Amino acid sequence: MSALAGQAVVTVERTDDGTTGTVIGYKTVDATALAGVDYSAVSGTLSWAAGDRSVKKILVAVTTKGSGKLFDFDLVPIAGGASIAAPAAAAVSITAPSADIPPAALAVGYLTQTFGPAVTLGTNWYNMNFFQPPTPATQNSDGTVSISNYESISTAMRDTSMPHKWRGMAFGGGAYFEAVLHFANADDSTLKSWPAFWGSDIENFSQNAVTALTQWSGQPQGFGNWIETDFFEFDRQSATEYGIQIHNWYGYHDHQQVQDVRAYSQPVKVANGFNWSDSHKYGYLWVPATAATKGYAMAFLDGVQMGPTIYWDQYDPQAPPPPKVGTTAFSVLDSRHLVLVLNTGTHNPMTVESVTVWQASNSENLTQ
Repeated sequence: MSALAGQAVVTVERTDDGTTGTVIGYKTVDATALAGVDYSAVSGTLSWAAGDRSVKKILVAVTTKGSGKLFDFDLVPIAGGASIAAPAAAAVSITAPSADIPPAALAVGYLTQTFGPAVTLGTNWYNMNFFQPPTPATQNSDGTVSISNYESISTAMRDTSMPHKWRGMAFGGGAYFEAVLHFANADDSTLKSWPAFWGSDIENFSQNAVTALTQWSGQPQGFGNWIETDFFEFDRQSATEYGIQIHNWYGYHDHQQVQDVRAYSQPVKVANGFNWSDSHKYGYLWVPATAATKGYAMAFLDGVQMGPTIYWDQYDPQAPPPPKVGTTAFSVLDSRHLVLVLNTGTHNPMTVESVTVWQASNSENLTQ
């Protein structure tokens, strides 16, 4: 196991059938790396209730002084008849961080690049076809992709030949998403085009109807709960501002009966003289909630946070509607898997230079 200087993320997975509760202990042990110098020692317990098979994560702070050194992470059974599958101890190697990892991703331990940066149509991006036949985007000779005239590309596409009616990739368990984009125009005509970098759950996209994947537990059949995250949307009143929103949609899938709880409803401002035709990095950080910590989302432009941080509690599938801001609203995101989407209209052609995703690991992503 490797840890970049800054923070190590150790994941512990329960592999039994989950029928009983269980408790295990964990601790770090010095090897060539020394606690208090090269890393911060941690110890404690991890508990799973009956039926809980969630992946647990432990964060260990590590320093640049520890680069090239090792410490051990040990697991021991405590209660519930737990046994530890080999290896019961993992050696953690501290390495210097890559300069390519965005600071926001590094700060939360998203050290693994799980996607990108290349944008290749037909390989890791597709002409989006979940709601209507696609209008093909253009793959350029320099590797970029040009999007205009209501074209959309996404990291997954509808494919009824596949087991779940889609192919591609959807991201789960938290991530830092970053797209490098530039636009052909930078005047107020962009407002008619709504160029956007966003995501929504494949559980909703793949069915385009409420199914067992999106059904709100305890509610009448067909009453769903799904998520949309708008990392960047040029939908505002001037070329000096843009929108960042997160939507928790709920209700019956007929659009006449769908309701929405949203945040980031106010526009964010860019500096005077900001040039949209230059290349800029549009980033979005998603950190899931745990039983002890709130989940949250943050948006970034060229590494600088834009707008407020939005928080939520751990997802409770039994909580009744409507979703409540600060508690249940947006928490469904943590149980879903995001498909990334880039699109624009007729007035503002968009060039996609790269899209990269950093995560703790790819263990909670879906691919097919």
